[in-house]
Amino acid sequence: MNTRKQLTEAEIVGDYAAIRGQITQILLPMERCEKGKHLIQPLAGTTLGIVYAVDSPMERKLIPITWTMVETWGVPLTELLQTAEDNRLAIRRPLVMPIEEILREAGTEIPSCPLLVVTNECRSYGAVSITYPEIQEQVRAWYGGKDFYVLPSSVHETICVPEDVGTPESLLAMVSDVNRSLLPGDYLARDVYRVEGGHLRSIAAVSQEKLPPINPVIPDPDEELFA
Repeated sequence: MNTRKQLTEAEIVGDYAAIRGQITQILLPMERCEKGKHLIQPLAGTTLGIVYAVDSPMERKLIPITWTMVETWGVPLTELLQTAEDNRLAIRRPLVMPIEEILREAGTEIPSCPLLVVTNECRSYGAVSITYPEIQEQVRAWYGGKDFYVLPSSVHETICVPEDVGTPESLLAMVSDVNRSLLPGDYLARDVYRVEGGHLRSIAAVSQEKLPPINPVIPDPDEELFA
């Protein structure tokens, strides 16, 4: 049973002790983020950023952490980031599954294939899970120690492909096809990634000119960052 309580806006803004167990991380395209407003850690070598947020489980809602909140709490930034790091495997727990199992849940049967879906138990904003070293090692072990590519399916999940399956060009075509079917708020990236030294690195990107515009969501200062 989920024992984390529903939080009021006042608790989130005014009481760090009440929310510290619910601070988590989300992976978003940097173009959706407000650098001067939200607490963001850009990922070098990518167009992505880790956004820090408070998970309000009863409302199934994520509330982005702003610099105003950090100042109000009076908590050292290093402590806040460490808290998010400590919580990352407990809040929206990571999940790695063969893609055929995910599709079977949706009523579609496909032959067994080597693609893995990396998300979280609630299948919401789970793409960040692939940035966790434990999950990267789990995927690599699944592939018998082989390196692998990471396809940015959406903000909710990524798809992993063993390095000996497909080419960067064919994988880019897959990313392009997926992006054309996404709602604007679900878009994550146009690139194909590899994990190098525990970090995502873009190895190929679709030219902006080759795709129709995706119109990624740019948050209004008075609106929430997450749908």
